[in-house]
Amino acid sequence: MSLDIELRHLRYFVAVAEELSFTRAAERLHLAQPALSQQIRQLEDRLSAALFLRTPRVALTPAGVALLPAARRALTQVQQAAAIATKVGAGRTAVLHVGLSSAASLTPFPRVVRDFMARRPDIAIRMREMHSTDQLDAIRSGALDVAVVRETVTDDSLALRELLREPLMIILPSRHHLARLGAVPLARCANEPFVLFPRSGAPNLHDQIVGMCREAGFVPRVENEAHEWHTMAALVAAGFGVCIAPASVAALRVRGTVMHRLLPNTKPTALFLCTPAEPRPEPIASFIKFVLSEMRSQSETDPEGRLLKRGREGRR
Repeated sequence: MSLDIELRHLRYFVAVAEELSFTRAAERLHLAQPALSQQIRQLEDRLSAALFLRTPRVALTPAGVALLPAARRALTQVQQAAAIATKVGAGRTAVLHVGLSSAASLTPFPRVVRDFMARRPDIAIRMREMHSTDQLDAIRSGALDVAVVRETVTDDSLALRELLREPLMIILPSRHHLARLGAVPLARCANEPFVLFPRSGAPNLHDQIVGMCREAGFVPRVENEAHEWHTMAALVAAGFGVCIAPASVAALRVRGTVMHRLLPNTKPTALFLCTPAEPRPEPIASFIKFVLSEMRSQSETDPEGRLLKRGREGRR
């Protein structure tokens, strides 16, 4: 099988796949239909796979269905790389679009991004707060260059690098009868109402929290849901329940709440940097290298990261 595939092959394939008509695709591409058909045949020969069923109507074969999202990503990545090269070559700023979850915004990550921009004035960062699942969709579509997520993925088109680990802790109303404890046995929360986020936003973390409760002998009774940590903490302060959250949420310092370690010591939750798989343009590669290095350093030395450090020490 020859893999001498050119970008025009992918562009022509995507057009036919989206139109499901060689005639309409040819009009869209401003090509003669026979020339378009020849190019698609050439792509199929090089892949040793039929991509379209041509009778009675045009339809994608299983091979075509598998190729379509990868072809779209490849075309998007090439366009992004070309745009960055053009801007840098002209002395203009490259722009990286970075997604982050609400909890990630409470870690040293935003300050590390600020430091990166100070070192690389030729690269601008545009950050968007999004749920983990939405970030992964945005990475796949090319709307984001980098995502900060709690989700692990098995998608070969994406690459994950661990950014930090932090313990899960319990948020209680400050006048709760368990608030006086230095560390709270999770089993003692069996009869408490819980505040939790919808599973759709971060399935891995949601399942981890529910799994912890099951291991402690109960199923959490979720009476109130919210999408953002500050809202969940505010509901706890108002007495609507208790909440399990990453240690970084302590940075919110919501009045009327306390945050304690859980017993037994629980498996930490991780944040990951997610990017498209290789190849990556230079600005993205530089950003990843800097952020990973600085986060490893700041997780141990940053004053606002001391809670995370204590959590790690508690697991030893």
